[in-house]
Amino acid sequence: MEVKVGKSLSLGRVKIKRTQKRLIFEDGYTSGEYVVDSKSKVELLPLPPFYVPSKVADHLMIELETPIMVSEEIKFWVEGPYEMDLRVNGRRIAILTPLKVKHTLYGDMDTGVVCRYYRSPVYEEPPEKREVAAVLVKARSESSGSLSSLVMHGSALTIFEKDGRYYYEVVDADIKESTVTVTLTDKPPVEGAIEVHKDTSMLKAKFVMRW
Repeated sequence: MEVKVGKSLSLGRVKIKRTQKRLIFEDGYTSGEYVVDSKSKVELLPLPPFYVPSKVADHLMIELETPIMVSEEIKFWVEGPYEMDLRVNGRRIAILTPLKVKHTLYGDMDTGVVCRYYRSPVYEEPPEKREVAAVLVKARSESSGSLSSLVMHGSALTIFEKDGRYYYEVVDADIKESTVTVTLTDKPPVEGAIEVHKDTSMLKAKFVMRW
């Protein structure tokens, strides 16, 4: 997403204004102002939601506002947070977040993991809000099972874009009697989506939720 001279951008908490010689930005966690000439390229690139206000987690928990009962297989959409990498001529000057940042602990104090936390409605179609990414979840169960949250290794998340909207890669949830295995598939959720973020240095791994 390019920020052109004379334009302002508002995306949730993110506010950016660019004049002929200035770039001004804020998101409630950070703010700044730079002298930037009109020939410079200013762009916003999506990132997994782990850097604001500082990096304390590698996992993401999405809690469902409405639990899902799964028998065999079901597909549904949820919202997912993301952050924005603000760059001038390819150089990062800030990471901004459209959403208020929350964290939680999944598991106990000894073996649990700290997660970026987000609570989402459940949709039949991709959510339309631009300050969140659309997440397609494919859940399956050998028998009747329930799903109230998803925990995933989010640092390796691939993000796609289509028509100005961001999407996570397809998320698989395999429900067993006492576990849910959450897998990032690296697959685009909609036809024609373009990959706009992928960190090849990060190893994708399944996450097994237990109760």
